[in-house]
Amino acid sequence: ARILRLTGWAVLGVLALTVLTAILLLAALARGISWDSIELPGVSLEGGEIGLAPLLTLDIERVTITLEDDPAESEPPDLSLLGDILRGIDLLGGLVSSISIQDISAGELQGRFSYRENDLGHLYVQGPQIDLAIDMEAKPDALLIEVVEFNYDNSTLTVNGQIEIDVHQSQARAEFQVVLAELLTVNSNIVADTRGISFQAAGQDPVTEIAPIVSLFELDPDIEPWISDYTRASAYTLETISGSFDYSDPFELLQTLKAKIRVTDTQYTFAHGLEPALATETSVVFEKGVLHIVPEQATFYGQGGGDTWVDIDFNGEHVILTVAVNTRAQASGGILT
Repeated sequence: ARILRLTGWAVLGVLALTVLTAILLLAALARGISWDSIELPGVSLEGGEIGLAPLLTLDIERVTITLEDDPAESEPPDLSLLGDILRGIDLLGGLVSSISIQDISAGELQGRFSYRENDLGHLYVQGPQIDLAIDMEAKPDALLIEVVEFNYDNSTLTVNGQIEIDVHQSQARAEFQVVLAELLTVNSNIVADTRGISFQAAGQDPVTEIAPIVSLFELDPDIEPWISDYTRASAYTLETISGSFDYSDPFELLQTLKAKIRVTDTQYTFAHGLEPALATETSVVFEKGVLHIVPEQATFYGQGGGDTWVDIDFNGEHVILTVAVNTRAQASGGILT
């Protein structure tokens, strides 16, 4: 019986201490808790204050994020950690009235973040070539992100769409509308997990020029001219593009990337000094590092091209061009000379 009484008093003592601690904490919050600087791994928080009016409020003047020296060597994203964060946000959601971060600094990027009760979180980021505005909503097992605006290099690349990060499956899914060089609109779907990224997309409408689009990808100088300089057409239609890669081997994309383009009224010069081959339409397929070009109703120096095709292999140290012409036409002086 004595042990039971002591145990009872111990429990009551713990409860009383807990209540007293809560009362003291609430009293401190009501008056406000502030700090000059807090240093965490990779993050510093300056000029912060936590208050209670009547719900929790958090105001921070400046957050500085230290980026990896070499992002390529950083670890793949850990979505399980995001799950813990989201569940914590959901738990505190009914207790928080507002969050304000006036200045966020990460390398050359500057931003700000704000949240108010019963509203979305708003993040704005600016950099030398980037303008980004997103809205965020945290749920117990998912983070929903609306990309309101992403503008890169004076509209050479713009993006808007939605991202949903599912922490149960450790997976992120995105649907974007991407506009390249203010010419080509692409509707894309992207899936990312802890191992890698896969994507598929298609062009919305044909375009009449591709050189400004191709230049965005900063391809090898040996590759870019074969795509943009040696081809002329009245219309280019991106029918499909897809690919995938693991974070551990991003160059895997060269082998998984597959793209199909339909080219109308084609003029293609596959060798210097020769006239272009002509075709009413041409199928251009890039797959496993090889560009396959198959013209329809082709002519070359005024003669029927027959079953003509061109392969350009970019896999080796040197680009290999293979041209096959299966026709009954005879070689003319222009070809021979």
